[in-house]
Amino acid sequence: MKTTGKCLLSAVFATAIAAAQEPAQVTFTKDVAPILQQRCQTCHRPDTFAPMSLLTYEEARPWAKSIKQKVVAREMPPWYIDKNVGVHNFKNDVSLTDKEIATLAKWADTGAPKGNPADMPPPRKFEDNDTWHMGQPDLIVQLPKDILVPAAGADRWIDVLADAGLTEDRYIRGIEIRTMKGFRSVHHVTTSMKHEDDADSGSTRVSVFTPDREGLFYRICAGLAAAGANIIDARIHTTRDGMALDNLLVKDGQGRAYSDRRLRNRLVRAVEAALASDAPPALPRAQTPGRTAAFRVAPSVAIAERASTRTTVVEVNARDRPALLAGLARAIHEQGTVVD
Repeated sequence: MKTTGKCLLSAVFATAIAAAQEPAQVTFTKDVAPILQQRCQTCHRPDTFAPMSLLTYEEARPWAKSIKQKVVAREMPPWYIDKNVGVHNFKNDVSLTDKEIATLAKWADTGAPKGNPADMPPPRKFEDNDTWHMGQPDLIVQLPKDILVPAAGADRWIDVLADAGLTEDRYIRGIEIRTMKGFRSVHHVTTSMKHEDDADSGSTRVSVFTPDREGLFYRICAGLAAAGANIIDARIHTTRDGMALDNLLVKDGQGRAYSDRRLRNRLVRAVEAALASDAPPALPRAQTPGRTAAFRVAPSVAIAERASTRTTVVEVNARDRPALLAGLARAIHEQGTVVD
């Protein structure tokens, strides 16, 4: 009897502890609003480029399920530095913690309750758009001219080259972009420094804008390879309305840009033919240049499933040759996967 009593007491005690540790209800005013203020409202407020404002409960409540979907997939807030590899701590990290993601997900799953209005934190105060967040800059580089964006239409990715005017080497401590005009039209900007000796100098850019579909990237690469072009850089995008915008930098067989209009037209016709054909285009037979034929380079492929939370990273090391990227794109396509 004593043993039974001890077991019963232990069971009751454990149940009481479990009930005490059960998390309280997640509400907007107490739990969600502080997260949105710190992580989301810089963009999600009136008169910005974000599609909706998330300042108040009335504004955020209709988007509860979408918020959960985006944060669980780590698509929002936008922070593409993976947490599984490399450097983990950044001063300007806007990504959500696992606890914050769990809080937003539970709020959406439990009906997105508002909570006690008294728990609502004071509204966040925002700086003016013309404020330099990194302090007064040492150098200001401006666009050579204004860029007009249509009032309606698909998203646009634009590459703009601006001369920094530097005549000597300088160390870069940080770069900040400030939109002087059309603030609501600019979603994001990526910045890189370009030197006149960069590999893409003297290349030709090929831009393809077409409805997205399976194997599209392979078809584009195969068409360029059929025309004798060597791809040295490729950037692919997909718009919200299902269109694909792919920008590729190419050189001819001699490593030069396509200065002859007739050869550029040949590139256009080759890509158009590759996109229009029913069957995926065949790849040209790879020919190893004579000076490198004597050297054997064993190719290697590494698949890093943890290198990104959004995609699977495939790293290929092989001797460069014509149509190499097209061949890789075909192999990926034949496995039923998509190049992103």
